[in-house]
Amino acid sequence: MITDIEKSLSALDKAVQAAGSFRKLAALMNVIGEKPITGEAIWSYKKHKKMIPATRAVQIERCRDDMPTRQELRPDLYE
Repeated sequence: MITDIEKSLSALDKAVQAAGSFRKLAALMNVIGEKPITGEAIWSYKKHKKMIPATRAVQIERCRDDMPTRQELRPDLYE
């Protein structure tokens, strides 16, 4: 069975691929977000196998149409 963390990290990979890199994903998020984020911060969620915060999941979802949804990024919170 796939865990919520594995699902979340897979969705984060999808977002990074769609953007082109961790840095480019951060740049997209910073256009619409109130609190800046770096590519390194996004990478650290992946490295340490942690789910991104819910507010960041919403930011990613809003970046572009080809981004994963908040439900994919945080399956533990959004059904």
